[in-house]
Amino acid sequence: MCPGTFSRAPEGKDFSKWISTPDVAFGNAKVSVTSFVMPDEDVTITAFFSPKRPYTILNAITQSGVAAVDGIVTIEAHPMQGTKVFHHWEVVEGEGLVIDNPNAVSTSFTMIDGTVTIEAKYLDTYLINVLDGAAPFDAFEGEVVTIVADKKEGKEFEKWTTTTAGKQAQHRRLIQLQHRW
Repeated sequence: MCPGTFSRAPEGKDFSKWISTPDVAFGNAKVSVTSFVMPDEDVTITAFFSPKRPYTILNAITQSGVAAVDGIVTIEAHPMQGTKVFHHWEVVEGEGLVIDNPNAVSTSFTMIDGTVTIEAKYLDTYLINVLDGAAPFDAFEGEVVTIVADKKEGKEFEKWTTTTAGKQAQHRRLIQLQHRW
């Protein structure tokens, strides 16, 4: 593997990708420091630079900035904001922009040749307490939650019941479920 680097971008442009003749397998052609597998012939590697375009990031750790068209931009949200928990990234402006993993706190996108605004979205979570069974610790409103009843020898599951739906506990609603035999 041979490392690839460049020294300086032309005025008003930023690194976008590596191109080669003949084609080689880059570790990641869209990051400025990468590697490639040397073929059994001479190779010419060229750093390709694109015009810089501004992007705006809202409600996140990552600040707004500029990036080359086709360049990779890494973004990071706060895991929590106040009493709310990070839920997803939303493209507010940027036709055709795709976020690599919109549900991850830290992810990336490929810069487009246009205006980009991305917002980190946060939601309340609700605690789940399942008696005589198992479930995740918490969930977002509208999320489908799978609960599993414990097995009791000589008894057959009848139904789930709840008496605490809607009660507040530290800015989070506590949902308690119990099943009947």
